[in-house]
Amino acid sequence: MQWVLLATAIATFGSFSWGIRSFFTAPNGVQPGMRRIQQWGSIGALLQVAFLAMGHVGFAEIALGFYFAAFLLFWAAVLANRARPLSLAHSTDVPLHLNMAGPYRWVRHPFYASYMLAWLAGVLATGQWWLLVHAAYMYSLYVGAAREEELKFMRSPLGLQYAAYRQRTGAFFPLVIGYC
Repeated sequence: MQWVLLATAIATFGSFSWGIRSFFTAPNGVQPGMRRIQQWGSIGALLQVAFLAMGHVGFAEIALGFYFAAFLLFWAAVLANRARPLSLAHSTDVPLHLNMAGPYRWVRHPFYASYMLAWLAGVLATGQWWLLVHAAYMYSLYVGAAREEELKFMRSPLGLQYAAYRQRTGAFFPLVIGYC
């Protein structure tokens, strides 16, 4: 099971890395907030992979489900945006379109939800409970980025449409109100 978890973690974090390099746009360059996400995300991914490679395995089956869910949600969000890729976190561009298809029918920020699932998967997979500190920090970074993005939408010509969308979808998880 160790090698299955390791391969799944690598595929998941590899997908996230591909997204930053090849999918998202950076209309005004990579901003400091995005660099923080990249740096701390890289540290967390390397820690998870290292602990799994050393044989530290915790709740393997549950963790595998979390990694798999993170991987699928990430790629569903990519497919939903393939015609019009989104900008990187903390970009200051004005939103020109609102996607409510695919996973966006249920959550406003499926990419961040995917990343959060992967951090939790790592805690479960490795049994290293102190990694919850890292997961909580990453969660706080995503909440901050999501709030910025939501303000961008609310101030854009799509503001009224976004307000209505916000009323019927959770931020990161379906049926959850607010940023929980």
